[in-house]
Amino acid sequence: YVNNAGTSWATLRGLTGSVSDDTSASTWFMRIDSDATSNQWDIIMRSGFLFNTAAIPDADAVSSAIFSVYGLSKVDNIGITPNINVYSFAPASNTSLVTGDFPNFGTTAYCDTPISYAGFSTSGYNDLSLNSIGLAAISLTGVTKLGIRNATYDAANVAPTWASGTFSELQGYFADQTGTSNDPKLVVVHAAAAAP
Repeated sequence: YVNNAGTSWATLRGLTGSVSDDTSASTWFMRIDSDATSNQWDIIMRSGFLFNTAAIPDADAVSSAIFSVYGLSKVDNIGITPNINVYSFAPASNTSLVTGDFPNFGTTAYCDTPISYAGFSTSGYNDLSLNSIGLAAISLTGVTKLGIRNATYDAANVAPTWASGTFSELQGYFADQTGTSNDPKLVVVHAAAAAP
């Protein structure tokens, strides 16, 4: 959601969305912008990822999965050391994003350990190992939908310490980047369930 007029954290976080982008080769995994007015905020950004996992046999048991995003840059001008984690994402469509998808991100983490600001690589993959909740979200019949958002402030609904008119962000590559060496990826380990 982008609101350059400035508003409270709770109001901004609870709005329905104003901007969507599903064609950029690289952009923000998450971003928070503060307004120049004290304790007012302008922007919260989140990102969604869809993987066709229907090829996994329906009867297989999933034992582990790693969701990876390739980093490009990071900035922390607010001074909030932003992190990221994986959450549910329920877009209106499997083929495009719309502004109304902004509130369709969950708050229950799919990974036990977020990627910290210090640990976020700007020149390689950032790996998020899915926990049991994340593993249960992997579809064996269709599309697996994963969302990234800031864990400490956005998902937790805790207002950051305000700083005037600046931003913090983690940025990386999406599937529209030329080639496949920087694409988001989901590696799922699965096997046929043991016979009774």
